Amino acid sequence: MLATTWLGCAHTQHRRLVGGDPEEQVATVSIDYDQSSDTWTVQYHLPEPVHEITFWRNRTRLRTKSWHIVSPTESLWAQADGRERVRFGAPVSDIVLSFRSNTANQFMDYSLNQRFSNGDALLFGPFLLIEDSSGSAPLEAHVQASGSAELIGADGLSGYLYAGSIPTERWTAVEMVVDPALPDWIRSSLEEDLPALFAEYQRTTGQDLPFVPVLFVSFEDGAESEAATLGGTRGRQAQLHVAGGYWHHDDAWSRFTWTKFLAHETFHFWNETLVGSLDG
Repeated sequence: MLATTWLGCAHTQHRRLVGGDPEEQVATVSIDYDQSSDTWTVQYHLPEPVHEITFWRNRTRLRTKSWHIVSPTESLWAQADGRERVRFGAPVSDIVLSFRSNTANQFMDYSLNQRFSNGDALLFGPFLLIEDSSGSAPLEAHVQASGSAELIGADGLSGYLYAGSIPTERWTAVEMVVDPALPDWIRSSLEEDLPALFAEYQRTTGQDLPFVPVLFVSFEDGAESEAATLGGTRGRQAQLHVAGGYWHHDDAWSRFTWTKFLAHETFHFWNETLVGSLDG
């Protein structure tokens, strides 16, 4: 297993994310990532046996199509009221699921997973949320950090989970995990343009951010003629992915496209600070 840093805390594998009130131990969700097979393993431990679990986010059927139920073996996927569910042959309190990274764009969520050039991976945590007993809200998860673990971003499963070994870079106004293969001119842009962008947003809105943002910047090489961007922002975290060989060219078009992308994604921090998020 790969030493794992969670986009929310940094620690080795087998640390746990605890759902609900930490004192009540409402539920536990353990997440592992095996880089050699590109496999995420998720274990849910519930406080009491249930006949089924219902996932909170159901805009696509990606789980039914590609997630594997490891245990219990007597179980099956089901659809009810537009929700993806797993039903069991008998009540259970422990459920284990596994799946490989899915980098295809997901409706309204951009990328569920994103890969770094060295094999590190990013996982969109909200897809792991299950409904609480009322069915009207997700069973929230909280990160339980211990040992050398350190909280750097997400509140439990609310944001992106990062599994990898790239050191976090801490600057005055931002923390970042930057792909080692990112073209040099884009890395320089992060250092030069982010402070100016943040200062302009603060001046224009009159609002200081109440947190230090965390950026995950990944790179995927490709054909010389290709240049694409994929991004998303969750709370105080943003993932920015650039793909294609054309990004090695530092020209006017590349600069404009990259800067526009960077400005768009990072301004979401001010959007959420000023008006909040409507996303569940």
